[in-house]
Amino acid sequence: MQHKHFIDGQWVDSQGGGELAILNPATGKQIASVPDGSRADVDRAVQAAKHAF
Repeated sequence: MQHKHFIDGQWVDSQGGGELAILNPATGKQIASVPDGSRADVDRAVQAAKHAF
């Protein structure tokens, strides 16, 4: 499984470098993890979206 962001048609590492745990609300157990996006990741995604339009 990829633990990256999909930005501008590519899987890219988070510039923040961290991960967030996704928990099952019924049990409190971790069921997955996702990259913890930073402001730089958001800026990169927004620029890619602007360029696409």
